[in-house]
Amino acid sequence: MHNGRPTSHSFHIITAGCKVNQYESEMMREELIAAGWAERPDEPDVVVVNTCTVTHRADAKARRAIRRAAREHPGCRIAVTGCAVERDRGFCDGLPGVWRVLGNDAKPFIAQALAGENGHLSAEARPFGRGISGFSGHTRAFVKVQDGCSAGCTYCIVPAVRGRERSRPSGEVVAEVARLAGRFHEIVLTGIHLGRYEDPDAGIGLAGLASRLLGDTPIERLRLSSIEPGEVTDELISLCARSDRLCPHFHVPLQSGSDRVLGRMNRPYTAAEYLALLDRLRGELDRPAVSTDVMVGFPGETAADFGRTLAVCEQAQFARIHVFPYSDRPGTAASKLPDKVHDADVSDRKAQLEERADQLALEYKRRFVGRTVPVLVESRCDRTGALSGYCPRYLRVRFEGPAEMVGRVRPALITGARPDILLGQAEHA
Repeated sequence: MHNGRPTSHSFHIITAGCKVNQYESEMMREELIAAGWAERPDEPDVVVVNTCTVTHRADAKARRAIRRAAREHPGCRIAVTGCAVERDRGFCDGLPGVWRVLGNDAKPFIAQALAGENGHLSAEARPFGRGISGFSGHTRAFVKVQDGCSAGCTYCIVPAVRGRERSRPSGEVVAEVARLAGRFHEIVLTGIHLGRYEDPDAGIGLAGLASRLLGDTPIERLRLSSIEPGEVTDELISLCARSDRLCPHFHVPLQSGSDRVLGRMNRPYTAAEYLALLDRLRGELDRPAVSTDVMVGFPGETAADFGRTLAVCEQAQFARIHVFPYSDRPGTAASKLPDKVHDADVSDRKAQLEERADQLALEYKRRFVGRTVPVLVESRCDRTGALSGYCPRYLRVRFEGPAEMVGRVRPALITGARPDILLGQAEHA
């Protein structure tokens, strides 16, 4: 590893993983610029790699990113931060160009940390940093309102690398969203365990925070990231029913449709309770989009267990399913469980569920053909003139239009549906 201080001040940040990590990379970017650093992706003196460790694939991706940075920017100094190095301080051993290894608590004080100062000591007083004022390269902005998790799911390494649950004061969140509202049409509230948000001063939960944001800021769209089944409260559903600015999209992880497997995962609900939640959502909201995460191949999962998962997904009629194989994480309770599922069975189950997920996604999207939806346009293909963006239910929509529509909300009449996208045509605003 290299030693010493940087002799010049240009940087590039590489980010992997969740919305919280993406928010923290934007926070680091703004901290470095405020400290006089210049962002130069092509010729950085320092590359900061913000890692994820949720699966072994995430670890491998982080190592590849470090090696690629060393290869593409010879002589640059590489600082590695994020959850992979929180899990294993020897993660970077043997990797080229690594100069600093920094914990998550150093992120709000990245300029100090790169200078070798003890920025993490200040993090105790200001754990969420100074917030952000932009979100480079995005048409929507993520806002981190919570960190840490104490849920104790047996497969998950996150509590070990993110620590205890803690939430930002709602006043800080309101001020940040108000800053961003002038530049972004949509804000996504995010956290490691978002549904456990609780204002440390005012004592309000996630629904109270969302209500305050809708009342005290001009943001056009407010979206929630992943939220656990038991934390989708009646108050939150009622707020969504009353406000057309709170997106009717709920990402609620299922993980398994088998109560036996859910118990081994230490998930605090049954399949029937999960389905009852969806009934409540659909009873209050118009065609809400419910997306989910489902794990296949958890230790001890039988063919019958997987069959129950397929049946529950069928009943749930999900708008989108993120299917992922179980990843053994040393240090978790699940890693010590017997009866690991054979790789071939895991791959087969993943393929089966993904096939059904595509069918369910298409069935849901067809419900919007002939209707007009507002689309936040994110990009335009120069070759075809096709615009692409998301409607409030987090369905991707493609339609033709001029380049000046990018970054704006425009209505589109839906004319067709595919599993991955809605097809439409622009309407006059």
